[in-house]
Amino acid sequence: MSTLLVNTLTGASTSDSIAVTESSSVTTNLQDGLAKGWVKMDAGQNIQVSFNVSSIGDNGTGDHTVYWNNDFASVDWIPTMSARNLSGYMRIATPYSVPNAASQRVATNVATSATLVDVTSVHVIGHGDLA
Repeated sequence: MSTLLVNTLTGASTSDSIAVTESSSVTTNLQDGLAKGWVKMDAGQNIQVSFNVSSIGDNGTGDHTVYWNNDFASVDWIPTMSARNLSGYMRIATPYSVPNAASQRVATNVATSATLVDVTSVHVIGHGDLA
């Protein structure tokens, strides 16, 4: 087994294109598979850990907005969300609005109700092209 130690990877033909062969017949672009931003936050505006997140907006009970440090290139990016609570009820995190390039609004609620509630932690991940 070999170890490759580098500080920077740059595509040979174009700087934003690095092909990765996953098996003998499957090749993918490295940048396409990377999460461009993520955050774990609590029920308030407190970021516990994050990447490419400038701040969190608290819009009310169970309603938060994640603001990206570096915006996405368009609204055509994919948000993935989850929620966790210490009580026994299952919680759900869903997009509260259509994503825009600079932010994503998140709603958290009990699985059996549409009523918004605060939870112990909310997780948001963004995949797509950055501006």
